[in-house]
Amino acid sequence: MKVTRTAHLLAIAAIAAVAAGCGAEEPDAQASTFPEDGKEITAIVPFDPGGGMDLGMRILAQDLEDQLGVPVPVVNVTGASGQVALTQLVNEAEPDGHTILIMSMPTMPMTYLNPEFAAPYGREDLQAVAGWAAEPFTLVVGADSPYASLEDLVEDARARPGEITIGVSTLGSALFGLLLLEEAADVEFSFTNFESTPETATGVLGGHVQAGIAAVGGLSPQLKAGELRSLGVMDSERHELLSDVPTMEEQGYPVHVVGDYFIIAPAGTPSDVVETLSEAIEKATENPATRSKVEDMGQVIRYRNTSEIEAYWDEQDPKTKELVDLVAERTE
Repeated sequence: MKVTRTAHLLAIAAIAAVAAGCGAEEPDAQASTFPEDGKEITAIVPFDPGGGMDLGMRILAQDLEDQLGVPVPVVNVTGASGQVALTQLVNEAEPDGHTILIMSMPTMPMTYLNPEFAAPYGREDLQAVAGWAAEPFTLVVGADSPYASLEDLVEDARARPGEITIGVSTLGSALFGLLLLEEAADVEFSFTNFESTPETATGVLGGHVQAGIAAVGGLSPQLKAGELRSLGVMDSERHELLSDVPTMEEQGYPVHVVGDYFIIAPAGTPSDVVETLSEAIEKATENPATRSKVEDMGQVIRYRNTSEIEAYWDEQDPKTKELVDLVAERTE
């Protein structure tokens, strides 16, 4: 069924960002010793290696290692749009700051806001630490695609409703971008859900789908190599990595989907530990070498402290629930 509620969609467009939060445990009379000498801080990435979240987390992990003096190994725990990783964080990790996770909005909050997922956790089980980075989404085609422009794709979709298949990386921000484009262009696509950005890129390159929607950073290797072409960026400004590619808004389609990434820990993590981690992340965002690595892969540094992330999550969860309902309607 095609979505036709333009105002409804645009009203919740800002949800393609990140946030998290619930109150940290008050510190004991004696402050926690963190990090413990020689004890690693495990950084969980909920998606496959090679995507934007994974690459960004690896950059941050190296900076945290340098600052905190302990190893920060990155572990990919994949499945169910992040639900497997979040379940592991909640059920297995000690709330001591030695296990953190990189999270995205709206994909991962959708796992506990959608009753069909039956997630064994809720927001109250997750502790916000800090905002880290952001990246807009883009629609891409293969280098040899017959679509030279976004308008070419739209015109073909108008001529063949529902026959053009777009790959989306998880049923979150990418699908939301598809819904917005359908509504803005008055067209209807089919879509295929991929578990990660690398899978979306492979699907497009292999001709399994005619185009794909994913975050710029995760697609940057293929974009830089000329294997994929962007037909439009889902942001209000052109992206530095794709400076010659007009935004969708410039092309007459007001589609804005920008995802933010942030760091969380299990609920109950002492507030002084959360503060130490947040301050370390802030320092990482101020490190010129780290910033350069993040920006080179197509992301933008966007630090938010714990209270800012918590306030944002309060604001966004009800809107994310609305998106859950819209996605359910689109996938009936």
